[in-house]
Amino acid sequence: MAGAVIFGLSNWLGKVWVARILEQDRLRYNSELERLKNQLDQSARVFQGRVDRTVFVGRVHFETEFKALAEIWANVARVRATMGQVRPMADVVPAGETPEERERREVGRFNAFVTAFDRLVASVDAQSPFIPEEIYRRVEEVIQIARREATEVQVERGDRDRNPLRDWYRRGREHNQELQRLATELSDLMRQRLAALPPCQDR
Repeated sequence: MAGAVIFGLSNWLGKVWVARILEQDRLRYNSELERLKNQLDQSARVFQGRVDRTVFVGRVHFETEFKALAEIWANVARVRATMGQVRPMADVVPAGETPEERERREVGRFNAFVTAFDRLVASVDAQSPFIPEEIYRRVEEVIQIARREATEVQVERGDRDRNPLRDWYRRGREHNQELQRLATELSDLMRQRLAALPPCQDR
């Protein structure tokens, strides 16, 4: 009888100790699990912050470069259009136009070209940090040929009637052809660059 009591007591005591050990283990594991969960949440927040910064910087980079290229190209297009009117190979002359009226018309065209040229130079100066080097070099070539045309017309326009007109207009045509070639190459470079930029997307 005593043996049965002792056995029952031992069995009960064993269950109590097992239950207590299991509870301690459960508490310890729950605490460890909560600590790991907090670490994971913190790591996820840090990672998300880095992703958000990367997305933001990428968006700003894309928008800034896109704006710079669009502005510069618009000014290149204006230079190309107005330069072609400075020494046109064919021109519509109003009937009965006086020499003074012709002078005003030609000066107006030249001034429009110079204004477009000045805007291009100012635009490149302001945007140069935001455009790729290859595109910058090509724009500089456009500026150089336009500057050559502006300088030559400004210096020699008064003497053009004493020079062979064919030569005067030939040099203008050569400058225009060179500008057209450079503008086409520049357009291709800009298109390739924009295609290579990472897409600007909101998450």
